[in-house]
Amino acid sequence: MRATPALLAACVAACGFDPVGGGGDDDGGPGDARDAPGDDDADPGDGPPAVDAADGMTVDARPSRKRRLTIDGALVLGNHTDFPLWVAVVDPAGLGARAQADGSDIYFTTPGGVVLVHELQRYVSAEGRLEAWVKLPTLTAGAAAAIDLHYGDPALAPAPTPIAVWSNAFHAVWHLDAASPATQPDATGMRDATASGGMSATDVVAGRLGRGLRFDGDDDQLAFTSGFLGGGPHTISAWVDQRATTNNDALVVLGNAACFQSRWLHTRFDQGTIASGFYCSDWPNSTVDIQGDGWVLLHWVYDGNTSGALFIDGVRVAGPFTYASAAVTVGTDGYIGNAPSGFGQNMGLNATLDEVRLARAARSAGWIATEYANQSSPATFYTLGPEE
Repeated sequence: MRATPALLAACVAACGFDPVGGGGDDDGGPGDARDAPGDDDADPGDGPPAVDAADGMTVDARPSRKRRLTIDGALVLGNHTDFPLWVAVVDPAGLGARAQADGSDIYFTTPGGVVLVHELQRYVSAEGRLEAWVKLPTLTAGAAAAIDLHYGDPALAPAPTPIAVWSNAFHAVWHLDAASPATQPDATGMRDATASGGMSATDVVAGRLGRGLRFDGDDDQLAFTSGFLGGGPHTISAWVDQRATTNNDALVVLGNAACFQSRWLHTRFDQGTIASGFYCSDWPNSTVDIQGDGWVLLHWVYDGNTSGALFIDGVRVAGPFTYASAAVTVGTDGYIGNAPSGFGQNMGLNATLDEVRLARAARSAGWIATEYANQSSPATFYTLGPEE
């Protein structure tokens, strides 16, 4: 039975207890003062739980909580600035039970409380399933790093800012996570892609990071206004599950179907291998064949002059290769999964894609390896601490 204020005062006077232990003094001793409403530490001084007038719930029923993600420094290869971290968490007992149904109270900070910009790709409340991107200002080779995942109090949560996440030289980022293929948003906010051909909801399938999009090898395609003009370096990347075919499967095509005026990447070309080029300045046979290999992370890196290389699952597998001339892209047409007839015949992609990106930078080998380590196994890349 909890003592009445009068009895407590009498006991304090008679027994000489310290009345100024302070709300929340949790040593469990008889000198503890009554805690603030809603304090959930279960010590003898706990007061009654506070009730939020807005929803009638006790504060303890939906408190602000956090869990710490600690990145394994051994998997950080190279020093990186503004690195987009893939966060995939399933936590029904904590996150699922306490966060808002739409995930609007989820956000991220440094351990010191500095808010980190993030994109909420998907949140499934019933499963406590969170899929998000968080921009890390710095990552240091070989050094552990930590961020805090917060949830439970909508009043504290800043809104997601996807465009800010992808500010580091990214030209376009398609997660291919939309429930309908009709429009695939570009996370940079500039180049949403429109589907054509026979694409339907049945082509939205399980991807490598959330949902993916299946292309039928015929007339399926996504078209967008590329804006990737002139010269300069690039990195074009995607998760690809390539089926066996005899097509010339176009992954990404930018620019005009004329000599030296485009940038194109095929997951299978006439030699049965990955190919790339600028039209008339090409690398038609990389000797790298990914047909039937399941999900692989593919990067085509171009240095802005005449050198290119291919990476599979974070490892360079071909190149450096010297192109006959540098890229000078002309025209604003852009395609994913197909190409206009001027580029050749049978260009339809026989593959499922996820996370297609264009960047105006030649990403380093360390960046690419770190990206693969994070995206291929997030539960290994970082450890998730207990709820606090």
